[in-house]
Amino acid sequence: MVSFEDQTFAIISIFHVVECLNYDYLDELVSECKRLLSTEALLIIETPSIDNLIVSTNNFYLDNTRITHINASQNHFLIRKYWL
Repeated sequence: MVSFEDQTFAIISIFHVVECLNYDYLDELVSECKRLLSTEALLIIETPSIDNLIVSTNNFYLDNTRITHINASQNHFLIRKYWL
């Protein structure tokens, strides 16, 4: 496993991954992002929107690696937990 020093990165992007992680691992991931990002850095997280009825009732389940419904409020809470 590669280890990086604190505040090594200016940007971290995570696209369509968090919905495939359980909540404990997601919490650990965000915590690690906080450690790795510099003070003026950017964290980008993209996930299917469960606010969209088609996504949350049908398309989300077409990919069996998606195990966790993540909504905007959850993401906001998790980010605030480490950044505020």
